[in-house]
Amino acid sequence: MVTDPKDRLGAHGVDEIKSHPFFAGIDWKKIREKKAPYIPELKNSFDTRNFDPFEEEETWEEDKKHRSNRKDVMFIGYTFKKSDPGQSELLKALLDLDIGNLPEEE
Repeated sequence: MVTDPKDRLGAHGVDEIKSHPFFAGIDWKKIREKKAPYIPELKNSFDTRNFDPFEEEETWEEDKKHRSNRKDVMFIGYTFKKSDPGQSELLKALLDLDIGNLPEEE
């Protein structure tokens, strides 16, 4: 997946994949008729016994807590001071601006 998509195997059609040496000997016309080499037994549609167990690095609650403490990269260096009269006057002027009456650009 690191390769540019236009250079990947199969970029020029599925036959490019089918003809790869890895798939030599496969009868593509009868592939759906073959029985799978392993068919897992399932108790129900939620049965996860066939997946390897793993430990989560942190719980959802811990992740949520850490995310709330992180600074948003898009806003690093951005500040807004409510007490700064210059910023509040500019904001008020922008909000009062009647966009419908702006002169058209030439």
